[in-house]
Amino acid sequence: MRIYDRFGAREIVEAINRVGNAKFENITDYSKKYGFTDVTQIAELFEGIGVLLEQNLIDIKMVDRLFGPTLNLLWVRMKPVLYAMREGLKEPFFFSHYEYLIKRLNSYRESS
Repeated sequence: MRIYDRFGAREIVEAINRVGNAKFENITDYSKKYGFTDVTQIAELFEGIGVLLEQNLIDIKMVDRLFGPTLNLLWVRMKPVLYAMREGLKEPFFFSHYEYLIKRLNSYRESS
């Protein structure tokens, strides 16, 4: 439950709100206006959950119940930024466990 407590921490909630309200045309525009701190904070949280899921240390049903649609909404907002970060850093697997989490969650939802 500490993971869920982290999700509700003020800095994460504020980062989610800023990312959710961000207006940008491309990655350069995003970077100039907002930087990458908020995206990184959020992605690190969900990256950790993705690792736990991959190692079967957390149940997908529990993830869905705790984080629900927020996971998908944030992924949609952050995906172009995360992909640009991967490209810029030349790290194709940067935050790949967050993406794994999203794919598993979507698969779980489709099969339920």
